[in-house]
Amino acid sequence: MKSILKTIDKTRGLDYNETFNSAKNLKIRRKLVPKLRSALTSYFSASNGQLTKWLDCLHKSHHSHQRLMDRGKADENKYQVHSNNRVHDISNDL
Repeated sequence: MKSILKTIDKTRGLDYNETFNSAKNLKIRRKLVPKLRSALTSYFSASNGQLTKWLDCLHKSHHSHQRLMDRGKADENKYQVHSNNRVHDISNDL
C-alpha cells in the first residue's frame, strides 16, 4: 500500500500538517479510498474501513515525523528508533 501511495500525485495525497479527520483530509480521503481499493483488488479485497484504518496509521506516522522535523528533533528520534529496533531484533533471536 505504501508503494501505491508513493505513486499518487503530492497534490492529491493527505496533508500531513492537518489532522487525519480535518475537513481537507476528509475531502481527499473520499477520493483516495476508492482509488486505493480498486488498485488493491488484484492483491487484496479490503473494505473501506480497513483502508481508512491503514491510512490513519500511515498518516499518524508521517504527521509525528513531520512534527519532529519541524522541532529539529528528527535526527534524535531516528537514532532512538534504530536503537530500539536493534534491541528488539536481538531479543527475538534469543
